[in-house]
Amino acid sequence: STSVNLSSFICLSNHCGRCPQGWRLLNATCYYFSDEGLHKRGWEQSRQDCVNKGGDLAVVDTQEKQKQHQILQASRLGYWDGFWIGLKDDHTEGVWKWRDGASLERGHWREGEPNDFYSAEDCAATYPTSKPLEAWNDAPCNHPLKWICEMSP
Repeated sequence: STSVNLSSFICLSNHCGRCPQGWRLLNATCYYFSDEGLHKRGWEQSRQDCVNKGGDLAVVDTQEKQKQHQILQASRLGYWDGFWIGLKDDHTEGVWKWRDGASLERGHWREGEPNDFYSAEDCAATYPTSKPLEAWNDAPCNHPLKWICEMSP
């Protein structure tokens, strides 16, 4: 029997299946890790940068995605280099929702997190750690951090 690759017929652009320069392809999704030196932003400004690039803040809704992001972060960053992800609890404290409105099914929080320590920690960030499934921390949304964007190739 003959196998036909339909994607080669459906793809009308020479960029199909590829990520823009500076983005990494992981399991059919393109990811951008902000690496602009010491330049960091709040959650909203980070999200706007992702939108300007044609994507949005990353939704890390599986263990596999979390582990992949940890590998990429740990390869180039220090312990305190957090990255914003597309998760907030700004409408109802303790009710975490992804930027698309989906509820958080399972978080990958550091021990003792989320703790709303400053009574205004409504945005989530992921940090490099030796325990990839315990990497998230809640932080004030205006806190300057790096960020992870995602988009379809």
